[in-house]
Amino acid sequence: NQSLWAGNNPLSVGSLHLPDGRPLIERLPAHLKAALAQADEIGQSDLFQKEAWGFIHGDPAAALRLYVRKWMNFWWFSPTTGLYYPAAYTAAYRFGYGAVAGLAILGLWAVRRRLFSPSFALLTLFPLFIAFFQCFYYVEGRHRWTVEPILLLLAAQGALSLKRKIQCASS
Repeated sequence: NQSLWAGNNPLSVGSLHLPDGRPLIERLPAHLKAALAQADEIGQSDLFQKEAWGFIHGDPAAALRLYVRKWMNFWWFSPTTGLYYPAAYTAAYRFGYGAVAGLAILGLWAVRRRLFSPSFALLTLFPLFIAFFQCFYYVEGRHRWTVEPILLLLAAQGALSLKRKIQCASS
């Protein structure tokens, strides 16, 4: 439930870190820090859950905005992406992922008439459900790794579609 709290509290940007790179856990409110120090592991889990749900119920508009932010972070990058890696690694991953995402969108467009057939529905709904449920918690880039193989399949379809368009244009 610490994961639920990390993605659902007033300080959260949707990841385990603050925009300045410090771990979110360092900014625990004093009342929560004191309560956690007195609780066992199950009690700590309950406290984090209570705090998270308190935030969600107390300010549903803020919780919804944060959910949308986590959704965007899931499909692109959070402001804290690459904190522990050289900038060149992050830039290379952004470039590669951007190319795959662009081709995957093209692939979805290419198969749009078949999207609701059972095989394509599974291919497209699985990543959407993963993102939907993951965004209840916090989002880091590694949480997208589950759906990246599917994005690669869609990107292959997009690349084939692009190749066909280029061949038709040159003929």
